[in-house]
Amino acid sequence: MTMSERKKLAIIDGKSVLYRGYYAMTHLANRQGKPTGATYGFAMMALKVVNDVNPDYVIVAWDKSKTNTHSRRKMYKDYKANRKPMPEDMREQIPDVRRLCEALSWPFLEIDDYEADDIMGTLGEKGKKEGLDIVMVTSDLDTLQLVNGHTSVLALKTGLSKTISYNEQKIQEEFGMTPTQFSDYKALRGDPSDNIPGVAGVGEKTAKELIIAYKSLDNVYKHLADIKPAVAAKLKKDKDMAYLSRDLVRIICDLPIDLDLEAADVKDSNPIEIEALFNELGFRRLKEDLPEWMRPTQGLFAEGDDDNDTINNHQVKPINIKEHNSKLELKEALVVTLEDKALVSPNNKEAYIVDINDLKVSKIIGFHAKDELKKLKHNEEVSFDITIAAFLLNPLLRRQTFPELVQDSLSLTVPDIKRSDDIDKIHSGESLTLLWQLHDHYRSELTKVPKLKKVAEVVEWPLIPVIAKIETVGVKLDSDYLADMSEDFAGRIKELEGAIYKQAGQEFNINSPNQLQAILFEKLNLSTEGIKKTKSGYSTGASELQKLWHLHPIINLISHYRELNKLKGTYIDALPKLVDANGRLHTTLTQTVAQTGRLSSLNPNLQNIPIRTEEGRAIRRAFIADEGNTLINADYSQFELRLAAILSGDEQMIAAFNDSLDIHAQTSAQLYGIDIKDVTKEQRYNAKAVNFGVMYGMSPHGLSISTGMSRDEAKDFIDKYFKIRPKLYEYLESLKKQAKKEGYVETILGRRRPMPDIKSANLAVRATAERAAINMPIQGSAADLMKLAMIEVDKLLDDDSRQILQIHDSILIECPKDKAEDVAKQVERVMENIRTDLSVKLEVDTVIGDTWADLG
Repeated sequence: MTMSERKKLAIIDGKSVLYRGYYAMTHLANRQGKPTGATYGFAMMALKVVNDVNPDYVIVAWDKSKTNTHSRRKMYKDYKANRKPMPEDMREQIPDVRRLCEALSWPFLEIDDYEADDIMGTLGEKGKKEGLDIVMVTSDLDTLQLVNGHTSVLALKTGLSKTISYNEQKIQEEFGMTPTQFSDYKALRGDPSDNIPGVAGVGEKTAKELIIAYKSLDNVYKHLADIKPAVAAKLKKDKDMAYLSRDLVRIICDLPIDLDLEAADVKDSNPIEIEALFNELGFRRLKEDLPEWMRPTQGLFAEGDDDNDTINNHQVKPINIKEHNSKLELKEALVVTLEDKALVSPNNKEAYIVDINDLKVSKIIGFHAKDELKKLKHNEEVSFDITIAAFLLNPLLRRQTFPELVQDSLSLTVPDIKRSDDIDKIHSGESLTLLWQLHDHYRSELTKVPKLKKVAEVVEWPLIPVIAKIETVGVKLDSDYLADMSEDFAGRIKELEGAIYKQAGQEFNINSPNQLQAILFEKLNLSTEGIKKTKSGYSTGASELQKLWHLHPIINLISHYRELNKLKGTYIDALPKLVDANGRLHTTLTQTVAQTGRLSSLNPNLQNIPIRTEEGRAIRRAFIADEGNTLINADYSQFELRLAAILSGDEQMIAAFNDSLDIHAQTSAQLYGIDIKDVTKEQRYNAKAVNFGVMYGMSPHGLSISTGMSRDEAKDFIDKYFKIRPKLYEYLESLKKQAKKEGYVETILGRRRPMPDIKSANLAVRATAERAAINMPIQGSAADLMKLAMIEVDKLLDDDSRQILQIHDSILIECPKDKAEDVAKQVERVMENIRTDLSVKLEVDTVIGDTWADLG
């Protein structure tokens, strides 16, 4: 049989790959918050094996929990005694790996008393006898001893992306040994990771030299007289340990297991199960890597069904859509707007195609109800929004497309809804049926959580028409002003380029990380201590350059150059291209991005224009009012800090706010043990940093960076802070406990955020989750109250006054100049009294001005 005729068997060291996936994809979770990183890594490597190795057969070898080391511990009781237990959030993913192997139809082999290496060795021997080429997939280099003319090892070297294929030649080139010498080499040097003793005092270098020189462990001991006396003494003393270590390392190749090639046929997969599992776990991108035979051939409707009444074997009877050629008024209906028509369905049995101008629906049910409102323009209310309901129930959702929500809630695979007047009535009838099913599903789920249901009905649904108005109205932009600014910035950027070249002593591409690295760390020889390394060298990211600002004047020049370029490209040049015929700019405010419930501004993002820099304020000067109008900014003062006082019940904070004291000065006076009138500007700044920082889980490191304190000083400062704020400390700690116990935290109104990472074995991941648990109830409560304020302000304003933006804790309003002071007072009153049952009074600052920059 020729090499080209030999079939391939791939044997995957399952747990080895799972560990790699876990640590490479630590943060990954599906929409339900279930950790999936280890499974994703396993699936990613499985598809890499299929696509790159192109095997005919695949088998997964697995270390059976608790029993796999028994045979070797009979030889040496401390074998692998120092291994840490598997992280719990990794262990809970093993059933999904088993399900994946079942869907792939890959045998999942484990056996009492023996390890995955032994299973691999045995299967490899049996495979060779069957005339197969063998590929072992693992991160454990002990398997290199199995390499021969028909067996190779595909070793995972870094994470999951870098692999090295080892054959006999590659092993000789890299290690200077043959595969059969590996167990002898390990017998001498031992292996601390597996607690294999080896010969005390003989390390990797000496062990390799001995095996290369004398070919085998037996020959080493035959030539003790020829070896340096000091090394020979060590060898002689630990001879028994050396031979024991070789027995521990040697892979057993004659276990009582069968090689069932029919069961391992790589083409015998179940595409429907694979797709369902990938959808459940959120492995959308990985679906693109599936080979053709692993992809379902079934489309939207079951093949061979003339009535098209099933989708993947689920009963779905399409709603019959009728043309409606006169005015249609409905109290409530599901609406999908097309180009100049609408699909309107008052119930899950009937639907109509109606001209948009002939339709009036008092209460809309929608998939993206805001889109429908903006087209209908009859001041309709929203009684239910499917995407927002899905997001409320699980804010870990990053996308809420029609196919994804249908898959998640109904377990069906469908294409997206097409918004075109040239519709296919059957397929649109199916889509309407599924939209009703989504509506019923999410309405039922919300009913199970009364607080969330109330958030939907009191906050989210009423806010949708308000946001629709804001997006439709837009904000006036002075494009001529920005054109002049663009020229000015271009000149300033050119000057900075010259200054940077002068400091560098040569011209180079400042935007090239590689060229910048060479200038900073090679030519200028700046210190790399503490600088992150990347694949291409030392990082030149903003946070890394900040560590170098005191070392050379070129650093500040580069930072300023980058800032001006970013502002010019992102705002100054880009925004004028987006205005409408009336010179107004329209952002999109979305309720389904920020897990805290905050509104997010997209396309363009108007919430991130810098406010503290001169350049950022200059850009805000381009946002103006129409002639005869002016702008009002209504801003909640110290909003989140007041809510922290309310939620924690901290009496001193509550009293300070209600007595209109300077909370930062008061905090500083307590921390430094001085009278409030003696607090310096620097002391107040330090207190302000910790006041706000603790709500985000600020660490001593973070406080030291923001204030210039040493790390020890910052730690003492935070410790002292919590001594004067014991109620706040108890509250923040209680949030971590709630997250661990209940799996979520919530706002004043009951908005929830799941916390799946709070129990992660990975310290960094767990710490991030704890910071989120601390911050979400405070920031989320602020978001909920702000949304209530927007709803009430909308009721207050006349037709000639309108909200035009919402940014964090403030609302931007445009109104006639002669009404501005009166409107400002009314808005202030409404916002301050949005909840009258709070223990701290809310304060709102209003400012009137001709441009956004004038508003502070």
